[in-house]
Amino acid sequence: MIKSARLGTIVIAIALLTATALPVPAESPECEARIDSELIREEEHKSSTHYTWNVEVQTDEDCATVEFDLILTIQKADQEEETVVRAGRVRLSNGSIDHQMRYELNPDDNLEKWEVVKSSCTPCELDHPE
Repeated sequence: MIKSARLGTIVIAIALLTATALPVPAESPECEARIDSELIREEEHKSSTHYTWNVEVQTDEDCATVEFDLILTIQKADQEEETVVRAGRVRLSNGSIDHQMRYELNPDDNLEKWEVVKSSCTPCELDHPE
């Protein structure tokens, strides 16, 4: 009788653990977005150089949140190369939107190259589920 009670307790415990296990969330579908960017301003100052990029984000989605990164390669004064990443994010509906990104560079450093890449595009209904 005692063995039967223990077995019943074990079976109940396993059933409870199985019932309360969290489901694995499905991967959210990516939406389509295009990124175009250009360096629109370079201003020399005594203590730094200011750069400004215009990032145009386009989508045909009804509503989307698009995240992107401005990736800069900088030649430091000591000849070391440094990569800097600045994140950007916009929310837009069926069209395009412009977003400006800025970076201030020390006067002894040089901007070697840059690019803007899309990191994600999420439909609005998945961005903030009800």
